[in-house]
Amino acid sequence: MKHFFCLLCGMAIILLCRTDSIIASTCSDISKKDSLGGDTDILNVVEYDYETHAEHFYELSLSKLRKENQLLSSSIQNSNGNIMEAYIPEGLPTVDDIQPKAILPGKKWAPVSSVNVYPYSAVLAMKMGWENEDGEMEWYYGTGFLEGYDVVATAGHNMWDADYGWVDDCRFYVRQAGSTYSLTDYYHPKEWTCATNYTLNLDTNYDWCAITLWDNLGSANGWFGRGWSNGDFDNEAVTVSGYPGTAGIQYTGSGITSNSTYYKVCYDINTLPGNSGSPVYTPSYNAWAIHTASYSSTVNWGNRITEWLYTILTNRALAGAAIYGS
Repeated sequence: MKHFFCLLCGMAIILLCRTDSIIASTCSDISKKDSLGGDTDILNVVEYDYETHAEHFYELSLSKLRKENQLLSSSIQNSNGNIMEAYIPEGLPTVDDIQPKAILPGKKWAPVSSVNVYPYSAVLAMKMGWENEDGEMEWYYGTGFLEGYDVVATAGHNMWDADYGWVDDCRFYVRQAGSTYSLTDYYHPKEWTCATNYTLNLDTNYDWCAITLWDNLGSANGWFGRGWSNGDFDNEAVTVSGYPGTAGIQYTGSGITSNSTYYKVCYDINTLPGNSGSPVYTPSYNAWAIHTASYSSTVNWGNRITEWLYTILTNRALAGAAIYGS
């Protein structure tokens, strides 16, 4: 397991930051000839039941899943066909400006103005625990974001480790705003789906996870929209909001995307370990990527929401809407 030691306790509980994926290349290595692409119709996935620890491996058909979504709802896509709009609960205040301060050389970011306003209310702090060889629980920190009533998107490496397998204990915190994480006030996942390209082969193009919670958190906190494209995603204004480090304080920063492929996009926004799983979103609050990897204080990158992930998230969101929607 890759460790970034932010805080280490000498007792039985070890607190660590979950590192971003380590990728040998840099953003400047992205070849534009690989920018355009598309998903094949078949994707091998694994669905994991958090309560029973059962794994279910199966093939998904993109065309069949799209048809299933269309049957569930005839109005899930706008005229562009590749964007789902964000949901902001009535009466929940919103903010779209930040007052940055210098944190890392050359770039700026800031603590969010309040976790009780949208979109920050839809960004969740995560604690993920793996039991080590000595029987001690190692706690890591990450970020997830709401994509429906009970749907969360995050980085695949927040849920799966090549050495230890699936996370043993996963906790989601709503509107976390301090270094003290409640011992009782958190939420567990119900199940999640990852691509076996990542869990079996560690293919970082598939470093994502679609999670269903036991609880409806979206009604009160809102959720992000999402978008996908099979073209490049360069020169776009985006924001990253998430929980860097172990402090339990949500930070936000904005910047411009640069090089991109069908699977990855780079941006000049500060991130740290703990930001893994943060939404990379446009001013309309549509997430187009999930932050997964860091290079420096000025250049980081995320996994783009592909048509596959978009369709899987939509399917889970529609299932939640059938339960919680009015």
